Amino acid sequence: DIVKEGNGNALKYLFACVSLRCLLEVSRDVLELLSRDALEGNLLGNTEKAMFIYALQNIGLCGSRRRQEAVKQILLSTVGQELTELKKLLDGTGNYHNLYKLVYHDISYEVVRSEILSHIQKQSKVVRQRPGHIAGIKVCSDIDDTLYSSGGHFPAGCDKRFPKGVVYPGCLTLFKVLDKSWQPTAPSSNL
Repeated sequence: DIVKEGNGNALKYLFACVSLRCLLEVSRDVLELLSRDALEGNLLGNTEKAMFIYALQNIGLCGSRRRQEAVKQILLSTVGQELTELKKLLDGTGNYHNLYKLVYHDISYEVVRSEILSHIQKQSKVVRQRPGHIAGIKVCSDIDDTLYSSGGHFPAGCDKRFPKGVVYPGCLTLFKVLDKSWQPTAPSSNL
């Protein structure tokens, strides 16, 4: 009823209070209701879209064409700067579920992946062509055995060349070079 009535606030409240993963697992109708009707009614903001995709990633996408199509519909319904923000949300979960894993591992149907990548590419051109927009780069970096040594302790990493916790020589310098706004006289935390 919430979706059919077009009650976006109630839907946002539902997303905040209910385990979306459980809801999707117990009802096949919820997937269609959210990926079609709620999107068509413009009832899902970026936060809800990110939560929806995250729940689908937790359930598992690899074997389900329906779930992969739902992710595609969510992403294709998001354009311009909104898509940029959604991608940031997907990368900000704090665990291994991120945009890269979503596109290149979770989406196993090549045609679905191709449509998603094409949409992302087209929208990135739209965003970069906005007047006054400065395009940057995004560096995705692991921590263990990339920024600092794990000391060879599994599961964090396997590099035994340096003691645990030692920052790799040159890594912070590389990050500073990539950070265009970095200034030696001012604190910086843009990475």
